[in-house]
Amino acid sequence: MIKDRGVVILVDEVSERWLELMKAANLNVLGVHEIVTEKPNSVDKVLSRLENPEYRALLDKFEQNGIRVEFELHALEWLLPRELFDTRPELFRIDKNGNRVRELNCCASNPDALAIISDRAHLLATKLRCSSHNYYLWMDDAYESSCCCEKCKKYNCSDQNMIIMGAVLEGLKRYDPEAKLAYLAYADSLDVPTVKPHKDMFLEFAPITRNHKTPITNPDEPNNKKYVDLLGGLLKIFDPSEAHILEYWIDNSLFSGYKKPPVLLPFAKDVMADDVKYYHSLGINSITAFGCYLGDDYFELFGNPPINDYGDCFNC
Repeated sequence: MIKDRGVVILVDEVSERWLELMKAANLNVLGVHEIVTEKPNSVDKVLSRLENPEYRALLDKFEQNGIRVEFELHALEWLLPRELFDTRPELFRIDKNGNRVRELNCCASNPDALAIISDRAHLLATKLRCSSHNYYLWMDDAYESSCCCEKCKKYNCSDQNMIIMGAVLEGLKRYDPEAKLAYLAYADSLDVPTVKPHKDMFLEFAPITRNHKTPITNPDEPNNKKYVDLLGGLLKIFDPSEAHILEYWIDNSLFSGYKKPPVLLPFAKDVMADDVKYYHSLGINSITAFGCYLGDDYFELFGNPPINDYGDCFNC
């Protein structure tokens, strides 16, 4: 059986019903997430919910039932507030057209930007008050979002991700000396970085553009092969026993085209079972998947999603 077996759901979809579903399916990790198109930004929305004592009590109830609660967030727009662009534009990236822009991530070579990110990561940790030592504070959810300034040009997108995550981890460790931080292989970060990861940084692998209808190891599916090759390269610089898979087998936001009302979840149990066996064969023992758009509106339309079947796939 996979050691860490979880699901990542939207902050407003966490509920007592999900607690019962997770218990019945023998899942032991809940990831709390928010889609970045929401306003205010996704981190502010999560923090606002955490200010509600009843919501905190609900999360505590998951943990009391043996389900570890973690937060998985695209956090850069919070860690480096966009309004700083008006007075400190040098903190932000230069796009591929040579324009300094406030949108998306930052200049990974600017020491002041990294210092602000580090300080804000410490502040965010104090607000999240995560009982786990695992942190998931990701780059912005976008493509073509790296910096193209003269200093950053020598770094690919994955290297810039690694540099920025190093600043995040430094801030987290001022709050939690045992903090470990995910390096998310996703979006622009689809090369093996040349910048060495910190010893307390672990791989999080999220193959969003794979073909979800066939196993990731299908040799006839070029996009899946691309991800298999990438994972093989990443596991040469990250410890497989610390690595974490973030999949999409039950991500109904993806299958619904990120539009409501949600569709009936097209769960392919055979694909997931094959994928889990493959990941486990690599020495990976921590696997979750997004389970967004499976909230109250889904339950009213279709009843419970197949979470027991999902849980069964971890028994490899």
